[in-house]
Amino acid sequence: MNERFQTDANDAKQLTVGYLHNLSKRTAVYGNAGRLKNSGAANYVQSGGPAVGSLTGFSSTGVEVGLRHHF
Repeated sequence: MNERFQTDANDAKQLTVGYLHNLSKRTAVYGNAGRLKNSGAANYVQSGGPAVGSLTGFSSTGVEVGLRHHF
């Protein structure tokens, strides 16, 4: 029996962009957005997106926005 398994078929591609804007020396606002596309049986999820890790071959989008302050 000669079976060939392609391990890279169960992979994912991700694109994420982020921005940080300092309001002062101690305070900043930030934002991140990302898109993740699974291939084959991969089931990775994008941070900040829905937790649907039991499905395979789906796409995931996540967004994070926040305010940071150092004390």
